[in-house]
Amino acid sequence: MDTIQKRIKAACCSWTAPNNSVRVEPKTYFANERTFIQWVSAALFLVTTSALLLEFENGEGYAKSTAITLLVFALIIAVYSLGLYYLRIWLMKHGRPYGYTSHFGPIVLSGAAIAGTWIILSRLQELELAELAARNNGGAEPEVAMPSIRSEAGVCMEHDVSSFSSLEFEPSDALIDEDRNLLLVPTLSEIYGFPLPAWNNQGQLAIPKGSTATVVARVERADFESATFVDANTLYAVSEVATATPDMAAVVYSFQRDLLGNFEVSGQWKLATPEPEGMAFVQQGGTSSLYISGLQGASSATIQKFSVPEPNGLTQVVQGSRPAILPSRRLNTKLLDKNLKDPKIGSMQYFESVLYVLHDNARVVRAWDIATGAFQAEWQLPNVPESNGMQWEGMFLQRVQRPPSALRGSDGDSVLLLHLTHDTPAAIWSIVVEEGNVRGSIVFPECASVAVE
Repeated sequence: MDTIQKRIKAACCSWTAPNNSVRVEPKTYFANERTFIQWVSAALFLVTTSALLLEFENGEGYAKSTAITLLVFALIIAVYSLGLYYLRIWLMKHGRPYGYTSHFGPIVLSGAAIAGTWIILSRLQELELAELAARNNGGAEPEVAMPSIRSEAGVCMEHDVSSFSSLEFEPSDALIDEDRNLLLVPTLSEIYGFPLPAWNNQGQLAIPKGSTATVVARVERADFESATFVDANTLYAVSEVATATPDMAAVVYSFQRDLLGNFEVSGQWKLATPEPEGMAFVQQGGTSSLYISGLQGASSATIQKFSVPEPNGLTQVVQGSRPAILPSRRLNTKLLDKNLKDPKIGSMQYFESVLYVLHDNARVVRAWDIATGAFQAEWQLPNVPESNGMQWEGMFLQRVQRPPSALRGSDGDSVLLLHLTHDTPAAIWSIVVEEGNVRGSIVFPECASVAVE
């Protein structure tokens, strides 16, 4: 009978916790210490990651919010791991067989990893969307607030274009007519001449007051993009698609100066270069060439080299009578386009043995040594009021001699002028710039808000 009672008592009461203490091995204390060190290592990793994020993007935006979140989790893990460490020591000293399981810690650590990953992935997605939007907007970078170019006497001079309709005036290039002391600006079917800045009594350059622009060349239904002189009296210009012509092709025109100093068409050729934008006359090693820029595919710029054609006397064109002008070679597109999202070329100039290439949508000018093909310099163009600065269509560098009365000690005997034309809104600027430390580099004055070598 006693045996049966003992068995029943053992069966029904086996759930009762034992009263005796559990023997704890010394290695258990070491295991507790290793676990504590691992928790602290996780907290230190979060602290290190937070410090790196605060250096990213100058510690602003998503970087800052992510860093603060991870720091909070690191603090929670550090405090929790310390408390858990001493709790387990107490349990082991008192021989407790239960209470060692951690439920809260894994949740905190996993939460930190999930939160950090989610924030970083959200930021990466935002950057990808911004890059896609920029690519769809012509390769522009996300806009950064920048001061705009402003007028300053003798330094940043804006030509008056208020007499032109903004719907019919789109400056597309700039070049100098030294014989008439004019800044020539192609726009649609005309080429206008603007008075150049001249030295005043104060020894400063200034645009003559009351000066007006005059038409120096006109071709009906043309769309002039660029022009260049090959000598004092011969001008070449490129038009995109000449409407009202049978072939609807781009056209190269030659002009000859008349007795009044204006220019009349002396020849024309059909051009196969797609969407031509820039033209430069290059004399090198006894050879004269025309460099014409265009597009090669949807996202690549090209510069083709042509022999300068002799005027063919075509002033009026009938169907099939316009001959074609063919390139002799093209420049290396991979070098020209390197690291540019939108390499479209708006203008070119060969100045003092350097080829300057204006990438209008990228808002930069690159300088190249044609003889060696070596890249020389790159400089950013200034911003324009009411514009993102991606409409600079023309540039021309001019070295202007100082008159004897304007010489001032170490200033030298000349200054460098950069003429820039802006398509929309229409604007024409003449800026006194300095040469940088690297060949082909330009340093802008403060009024142009850019100082990049």
